[in-house]
Amino acid sequence: MEKRDFSFTFSATMLGVILIVANGLWLAYGGSPIVVHSFPVGSVSEILNTGIFWGRVSFGFKGAAEIYSLAVLACLIIIMLYCSFKIRGSPRIHRTYGPIIAVLSLLSLPFGGGFYIGSILAFIAGVAALEWPKPFKETFFGNLLSAGRASTGFFTSLPLSSGLMARAAFSVAFVGFVVGLGTGLYVYNSSFITTMGDQATSILLGGQILWTETVFITSMSLVTTTLLKWLVLSACIFWIGSRLKGTDTPYNTVAQTLAYCYAPLLLEAFTPILFANEPTLSFNWPVGLYVISRLWLLVLLFTAVNGIFNLSRREALGVVLFSGLIYWVVIHAVIFPVLNVPGIQIAVSLPQSSSFVLFTGGVIVAFSFLLGVFTGKQ
Repeated sequence: MEKRDFSFTFSATMLGVILIVANGLWLAYGGSPIVVHSFPVGSVSEILNTGIFWGRVSFGFKGAAEIYSLAVLACLIIIMLYCSFKIRGSPRIHRTYGPIIAVLSLLSLPFGGGFYIGSILAFIAGVAALEWPKPFKETFFGNLLSAGRASTGFFTSLPLSSGLMARAAFSVAFVGFVVGLGTGLYVYNSSFITTMGDQATSILLGGQILWTETVFITSMSLVTTTLLKWLVLSACIFWIGSRLKGTDTPYNTVAQTLAYCYAPLLLEAFTPILFANEPTLSFNWPVGLYVISRLWLLVLLFTAVNGIFNLSRREALGVVLFSGLIYWVVIHAVIFPVLNVPGIQIAVSLPQSSSFVLFTGGVIVAFSFLLGVFTGKQ
């Protein structure tokens, strides 16, 4: 029974290690970081001045293909395999070996991290091991992945309690931190590319991703703002769902459930995987991920509201739209201007577009009325 409980941890770690080994062998064979690009170029100016799309994806940092670095990677792989087999043989020692697998998976990222997929799998497996004997679907990452499927059954079956409010807050904070790292790295490195600084060559042609302490500061700042936005959104949906619709769902239930709707925002953590020329660099790629993640978030909000308030789909859509309008006004009129939120944002210039904003708000209110938001629960 214990071994079966750890089938996911073992399988995910093994698959992650296989990918990390494949990545390492490619590094050793090529003698340099793996850089996959659209077509060969000779300089940064050629990239930025070409009229067609050019982009690159890199696996591994400078120096990762050197002999001593490959020896370090081999040690990481061996230790991860050892820990995985130890957990499979004796799951009760999960608290010792699970964190080791998670940490070593992150340390493999400078070597390409098994094309990033390997490190992600091993990290999830290591963290899941800490929550033994829960099945994977009930673990931290299991809940995030289940939420992403937009299943009403998931949102209605969450074991809600006062003690789980902290877990929900941690989920939102984790999303904010990871997204902050990704967007912070992307903005920092993109600044060198757009100004054609000396580092642009190493970023675009050498496959480097430069780091600064401000990236970590950005990430921590985004944790605070993401938590604040989660609480504001939960309050808006709670007020409309519980007051206007006459339901008796408590605020904690709404907040705990909506926390998992933030899972799609993790897509933005993958922003620094691709660096390209304009307009992809500043618009197509980062904004594309931003829009996809937000649309996905809206789908999850609709599913969650439909489940926790036991509303019809029409009413749930109205609650989400009207709540989103109130949330948008609070966030863009108060939180963004006051806190100067970091990361990638899509902003609307209010002084020049106030008529458009008022018109859009009026349409949403009217549409919400037609959907039955103001008629009470039927």
